[in-house]
Amino acid sequence: MNVTTVGIDLANQIPTFFAKLPPCVIGMEACASAHFWTRKLQGFGHTVRLMAPPFVKPYVK
Repeated sequence: MNVTTVGIDLANQIPTFFAKLPPCVIGMEACASAHFWTRKLQGFGHTVRLMAPPFVKPYVK
């Protein structure tokens, strides 16, 4: 699998999924737990970009 960018809605099994994924860019909404998940995902070698909630809506499908 060759993933370069991922947008996520925080849910279950995040560490298990991203620990197996090669380093990539992850975009997520800046919410109450975003900084916790940012540190966790950066520990796996990923680059995390936080977005303000008003800028997330265009990415929701």
